[in-house]
Amino acid sequence: HAQDDVFGTAQMLCILSRGLVTRSLRLHSAGAVWGEDFVLSNVKLLEPSDCWALTYVEVMSLRRSRFFQLVEEHDKSCPGLKRKVRWFVGWLATQRAILKEAKMRKYQLKMRGHSRLA
Repeated sequence: HAQDDVFGTAQMLCILSRGLVTRSLRLHSAGAVWGEDFVLSNVKLLEPSDCWALTYVEVMSLRRSRFFQLVEEHDKSCPGLKRKVRWFVGWLATQRAILKEAKMRKYQLKMRGHSRLA
């Protein structure tokens, strides 16, 4: 991507090969990884995927569909891989759902004029 490009796709794992990117108020340099939540099917639990290229960047990426295709293809040669992926998906979905619920409750309390959680 060229400098100043805005890019990003939901449900895609990204690895920054070269350059500087900012996303979600964080600066990423070569070797940075984001989009680990690409395994989740519920898009409401995903972090925003928009990125801004501060310099010329090279990004390697893996789509969710291709990842699960690879998991299926290596089912015999990597026994237990499906189970580990399923466990991670469940763990991440639970974590994100709890955070989403906590944010919603905090917002509701704030709207009612309570400042206990602020």
